[in-house]
Amino acid sequence: MDEDRTYLETILYIQKEFDPKLKVSDKVSDKEKMFYRLLLGAFVEREFVTTKTMSEITGIAESTTRRYLLRFRDLGVIRPDGKNRGTKYYLSVR
Repeated sequence: MDEDRTYLETILYIQKEFDPKLKVSDKVSDKEKMFYRLLLGAFVEREFVTTKTMSEITGIAESTTRRYLLRFRDLGVIRPDGKNRGTKYYLSVR
């Protein structure tokens, strides 16, 4: 916090027991695993992703990207915020 208390900096740590590889490895196809690795990489640089962002990163059609994002949402890896084209996906922390 600065002297005037105009802002506060903090660090949020992911819990040790969070291991995204462990959660999905037996439940997804090889193509989904490739997408998953790129998805996790996208969260290193971003707070959230969208269908369009992930489609651009992966080179996969938006319809397929949307299906993969919904799959990982259902597995609890990511959580959506919003509806339709405005949906943002955030990494779930358990």
